[in-house]
Amino acid sequence: MTSKALRDKIIKWHQQGMSVDETMKALGPCGITEREVIDIIRHTTPRQMKAAMASPDFIEPQLDID
Repeated sequence: MTSKALRDKIIKWHQQGMSVDETMKALGPCGITEREVIDIIRHTTPRQMKAAMASPDFIEPQLDID
């Protein structure tokens, strides 16, 4: 199991566009597996997503409907 700080860091990196491979390299040999990183990204809580969407860096998706 990972600490909350580590989970938050992984989620932040993912929101900034960092790939899983880049995340694994940045974490180094900390004992977390690639599968755990993917699970953390996939299971982001609604509260975390709401906070990310409120960020000034969030870009609302645009639909091209003609």
